[in-house]
Amino acid sequence: MTSLASLKGINFPLNRLYLEYTNFCNMACTFCPYPYQTRKQGHLDYELLKRIVDEVVEHNITKEIEITGYGEPMMNPKWDKLSQYIIDSGVNLNITTNGLLLTEANCKKLAEMDFNYIIISLQTPDEESFKIRKTSMKFQAYVERLKKFIEILTSRGTKSHLRFRFLNTLGTKYMSFPEKVSVLNSKDEVVSSIKEWVKIIYDITGYRFDDEPVSEELRKVAKLQPTMIHVTDNITLESYLCNDFWAYGVKEQIKYPTKYARCRSMTLESCLVYWNGDVSFCCADFNNYLNIGSLEKNTLLEVFNSEQSKSLIESFRNFQVKHPYCQNCLGGKSLFLSVTKAIASSLYGSSLSEFQEITLHPTRIKQEQISESLPEEQDVA
Repeated sequence: MTSLASLKGINFPLNRLYLEYTNFCNMACTFCPYPYQTRKQGHLDYELLKRIVDEVVEHNITKEIEITGYGEPMMNPKWDKLSQYIIDSGVNLNITTNGLLLTEANCKKLAEMDFNYIIISLQTPDEESFKIRKTSMKFQAYVERLKKFIEILTSRGTKSHLRFRFLNTLGTKYMSFPEKVSVLNSKDEVVSSIKEWVKIIYDITGYRFDDEPVSEELRKVAKLQPTMIHVTDNITLESYLCNDFWAYGVKEQIKYPTKYARCRSMTLESCLVYWNGDVSFCCADFNNYLNIGSLEKNTLLEVFNSEQSKSLIESFRNFQVKHPYCQNCLGGKSLFLSVTKAIASSLYGSSLSEFQEITLHPTRIKQEQISESLPEEQDVA
């Protein structure tokens, strides 16, 4: 029987395990490989979810499960039932959603459950960039949905922490996307968009927006390293760099594959369990190129201990990138980009912190001031 001890060099509990509720989506974003998947589509079954979670708890495999993957989790009709089982097990739960399905009913369901993080893929924070999400919903309707969710979540005193993600596309002109990806192409654009959402959040949550101290803190936003801006005690805005890791799978091979580098995946903390129980070595693998096993007949620990898994781990420990998908993920269409990504990945996997963090210190507006500033209700019959 496979045990944690048999997985040499892997530190348990893992920081996280990635899990996919579904690979159906209601967006077809230009920066996402969702439209190019060739694997079968479907929804995670409740019984399979229970088996995965029960093993995680029994063997203390991880303290945190992150619902992500290559679909919109809330399109799984049982997303709330699946989520509640994980929460009830005592494992911290994060869920990432694009926000389209944040109806009032779904907002209330989310607010009633104790998630660790609810992550909103805002990504395109203005009307022009929103066009690359390729959805029928209008941008303003989308923004109103997100505002309503902030209002419901904060008014209920939930323990859940809310994160909004912004897509930093600085440098995408050098990458290999099938279509042009342009959202926030300079640090000034990133900071400006984040500042607008700080204003929105403060307006809803009752904090005063002071431009000078906010602007001073936002000057610290990094160009390349992911940056987390803690806006209130439980709302964070996050900027991260867009990457073309998947592009070679739908286009020509990357011109300069990387053969020597390290990757954080070698710790098994990037493993993604797909909706059907297949397991990939890496959460950046949209089409299961890095299959290390299936949970149809095996346990999670058996999959972690498979020959495919051990081979990938060992190669990265020796600074060797053997799998073609990894070589292209860490490569580029120029030699400079390929070398830069290989060095960055090696540093990121061994020494660099995952995020730069900034904390704002807002002042709460007195209740009477809030009441005075609100418009009178009008009868809309």
